[in-house]
Amino acid sequence: MKALKWISLLSLAVFMVGFIACGGGGGKYSDLKPLVKKYNQETEKFISAMENADNAKKVAAALTEFSQAMKQLKPKMEKIEEKYPELKGMSDPPPELGEDAKKMGELMTKMGTVMMKAMQYADDPEVKKAQEEFEKAFK
Repeated sequence: MKALKWISLLSLAVFMVGFIACGGGGGKYSDLKPLVKKYNQETEKFISAMENADNAKKVAAALTEFSQAMKQLKPKMEKIEEKYPELKGMSDPPPELGEDAKKMGELMTKMGTVMMKAMQYADDPEVKKAQEEFEKAFK
C-alpha cells in the first residue's frame, strides 16, 4: 500500500514537472523560465539531501524542506496554469525551453530513485509526518 502511495505521489510530481517544463525561455512562454529554473534548483537540493540522508531524521528534513519550497512555487504554477491552459495536455516541452527541459528530465529520473530511499524509513513518525506535508504540497 505504501509503495502504491509513493508511486501515486511520484506520478503527480512527474505531471507537475512536465507541466512546468512546457514553458520556455523567450517567445510565448518566456515568463516560465524563472519558474522552471527555480524548480530545478529546489529539486537538485532535494535530490542531494536525499542522496546524503543516512537516517530517518535526514530523510524527513529533506522531504519537509522540499515540500516547503513547492508550497512557495505552487501559487506561481497555478497562475501559469490559468494563463496557459494549453500546457496541461502537452507531452513535450516547446523547443524554446532548451537545456532547462533536458535538465528537468534528468532530475526527474534521479528524483524517482531517491524517493525509493524514503520508503526505507516509511514507518518512522517524523518521515510519516514529512510525507503528509509532501502530499499536501503536491495536491
